[in-house]
Amino acid sequence: MKGKSTKSEYPHSGHRQRLKERFRREGLGGFEDHQALELLLFYAIPRRDTNELAHRLLAAFGSLKNVFAADVGDLQSIEGLGEHAAALLKLIPEIAGKYWFAEEQDRAKITSIGSAASYAKSLLYGRPMEHFYVI
Repeated sequence: MKGKSTKSEYPHSGHRQRLKERFRREGLGGFEDHQALELLLFYAIPRRDTNELAHRLLAAFGSLKNVFAADVGDLQSIEGLGEHAAALLKLIPEIAGKYWFAEEQDRAKITSIGSAASYAKSLLYGRPMEHFYVI
């Protein structure tokens, strides 16, 4: 029919929705790193293909961990990644660190070297520079 698009004309039609639904059903466990990054970028980059950008980020920085640890300027040097997306990528480890710290605060009893190490990790998680704490 004239004027009506079919799935074969737009093979990626509904891709964002399918990826979001898959995450809701399964969590990130079965996702490849580029898929997890693509999903995250949906929230900072509306109406643009984020799959290629996710691949470019991983190629440039080598790993998902390194993407999150990269400087904002380095992130923004990647074609297609603007200020909002770079801020979102920097926000993730910071929020994760706050979450991890809050979890450790709930279990703040230090009764072994292992629990002390776990607590120390929660204090240092996501920090790009050295910090000193006395426990």
